[in-house]
Amino acid sequence: MSKKKPIVGLTPLYDEEKDSYWMLPGYMQMLEEQGALPFMLPLTDDAAELDAFLEFCDGFLFTGGHDVSPEYYHAEQKPYCGATCPLRDRMEDYLLKRCAELDKTVLGICRGIQFMNACFGGTLYQDLPQEFGSEIEHHMAPPYNRTVHAIDIKKESLLYDILGEERIGVNSYHHQAIRKLAPALEEMARSEDGLIEAISMPGKTFFVGVQWHPEFSYQDDSACRKLIAAFVEAMRRRQNPGRPEGLSGKLMLNRMNSGNHARLSEWGLSHLSIAPKSAMLEIGCGGGANIARLLARCPDGQVMGVDYSEISVEKSRDFNAEAVKAGRCRIERANVQELSFADCSFDLATAFETIYFWPDLKAAFA
Repeated sequence: MSKKKPIVGLTPLYDEEKDSYWMLPGYMQMLEEQGALPFMLPLTDDAAELDAFLEFCDGFLFTGGHDVSPEYYHAEQKPYCGATCPLRDRMEDYLLKRCAELDKTVLGICRGIQFMNACFGGTLYQDLPQEFGSEIEHHMAPPYNRTVHAIDIKKESLLYDILGEERIGVNSYHHQAIRKLAPALEEMARSEDGLIEAISMPGKTFFVGVQWHPEFSYQDDSACRKLIAAFVEAMRRRQNPGRPEGLSGKLMLNRMNSGNHARLSEWGLSHLSIAPKSAMLEIGCGGGANIARLLARCPDGQVMGVDYSEISVEKSRDFNAEAVKAGRCRIERANVQELSFADCSFDLATAFETIYFWPDLKAAFA
């Protein structure tokens, strides 16, 4: 049975007094609105059970809730740290690390971004009024679907690719926040008073955390809807990879330029002997990183890059703008089945992890 709608596992909210799981409806409604099928996971740290969910789900949403246990960032728990849930910490620690290994699609919200940071080696403020201090409102009163402060978004970030804006307004309901960013993560946005408000993990398709609450604002806020749409689209793209197009294509190209793709291409190139003045053809140039690697290994040579995706061509040209301007590199849109180059035009032709995009392998190699 083929999956049409991406399946999203949501980490549960837990009420100790009532000994019950619960969920804010906005989390599920915003995913349903974008065509996903959300469901709440049980609260468990059983590895076999969590592995089953990792296989079953296309992505995971790490929700808000309890404070993160300070032991996860090697700190002593202060009196002003709120209630923690050790079982949930263990559960999310296992899930997040496995999601990173498997390149699962991940979105963390509020506690979600905080735990992502602690899980991968960062630290947190245990209470903003006690340890940070700011005139900016970070723990707003209802209603929660309104803007209380602005955030500045880095232009060279996934979040900017999603929203197309360098500054947006957000709601805010938290008393903990990222203090020191984990080495494995990348900052994407900050609040006006300097707190990190959005992060991602380089080399992953979509491994994102935000400090604000789209589950309260998605109906009224276009930026929140774009964020959730990108989260769901990233899962769809993982289900059905194809020609990079639109936002999901940009997500794919970002991943191609780093992570496992980068390691594989570095390994492959290390086994090639390339003359300094070689003429090279890069087929399926993706995000352009392999063109840059070929140019670096061949300082007096030239590289021709081809791809049948318009956004791949655009991304590759931007990534290698200096070499294009200097005349060492040309990048054009072309289909591998219809290449018009004469025989012996190139000393070397490379194609890294691209043949699964080719509809007819026999024709491509004819």
